[in-house]
Amino acid sequence: MISDANRQTPSTEEAVRACAIRAKQSCAALERAADTDIDAALRGMAERLPVARHALVSANEEDLAAAVSAGMSPALQDRLRLTGPRLEAMAAELRTLADVAHEPRNKVLEERSDGLTLLERRRPVGVIGANFEARPNVTLDIASQFLKSRNAGVLRTGSAALRSSRAVVEQVIAPALREAGLDPDAIQLVPSENRSAAYALVSLPELIPLVILRGSGESTRDLGREAARHGVRTLAHADGGGVLYVDSAADDKAVHQLIADSLDRLGVCNRLNLLLIDQSVYDERLPGILQVLNRLGITASLPPHTHPRGYEWSLDPKRAATAQFIDAYTGSGVFWNSTTRLLDGFKLLRLPEIGINIDRVPGPRGPVSFRDLHLRQYMVVPSERLTS
Repeated sequence: MISDANRQTPSTEEAVRACAIRAKQSCAALERAADTDIDAALRGMAERLPVARHALVSANEEDLAAAVSAGMSPALQDRLRLTGPRLEAMAAELRTLADVAHEPRNKVLEERSDGLTLLERRRPVGVIGANFEARPNVTLDIASQFLKSRNAGVLRTGSAALRSSRAVVEQVIAPALREAGLDPDAIQLVPSENRSAAYALVSLPELIPLVILRGSGESTRDLGREAARHGVRTLAHADGGGVLYVDSAADDKAVHQLIADSLDRLGVCNRLNLLLIDQSVYDERLPGILQVLNRLGITASLPPHTHPRGYEWSLDPKRAATAQFIDAYTGSGVFWNSTTRLLDGFKLLRLPEIGINIDRVPGPRGPVSFRDLHLRQYMVVPSERLTS
């Protein structure tokens, strides 16, 4: 059920629809755009980040001040914050994405004996929506992935990051698109702070047939249900948190290092959430692990637990136990002696990500990148047309 606070109002619905219409009008030209123009726009964004640094940081400081006043937790403040090193990392990711070869639009599947050839074509979705957490860098991550896949986008972020995200769009994304000869309307940011805009975003199947849902908890799952009611498809990322399994034969030094590496940032979805210790060594290993957590300023929640336990990834340092676990585990990613933070687009695939999809159905799983944002279309043509 949608609460009264989240119900669409005429103003928010009209604002989202207006964004969707502007994005839709750019789709045809974006699909025809040359690879070089797309990549030029991405490089232009990277070049503009240091130029726009003062405006971006200034807007971000306003967001942070409001967040502190509202009592936002330090972990969430950390993921909201824009710093010089983070802006540099954002620029580096854009340049990396620009250097990645574009996927072929047409792939020959079969040359038939009847003189026809079967091809598989990759077509953009058109306009894709995205509702995501209050992290201004994600605005750029998602926009760049949409553009690389030739999809226009309507973005809606948490109200805490709206000033920062608006500055990213106005100072970085739109000018870079314009300079590359692309329509700056291809990327739209919903201007409303009202959460009801998220529900409007998932209710326009004729304009926005696919919406990326990032965040956590019941609110994101509720958006998924609302989208289904309207016939809008979603790629949902509602739950996060990595899992680390400590086998009886695990090396203490490696365990402690993996725990620290998996908790280097607390406001991200692939941080360590659930630590499993083999029962036979639980009493022996727990004190050392608690010391590591104490040094990191983290208070462990010890069994018996009254809260739901997360899941996604797991680690395993012993070969026999590894094989058994990997064969049994069907989550989005499974790693051996590796930090949970690796289940991230840039850390794992060397690509920025749209989100991490953990659905147990066919389709993209794990980090979702631009390569997953297309429609498959079969095309049959006379073989002679391919050589003429």
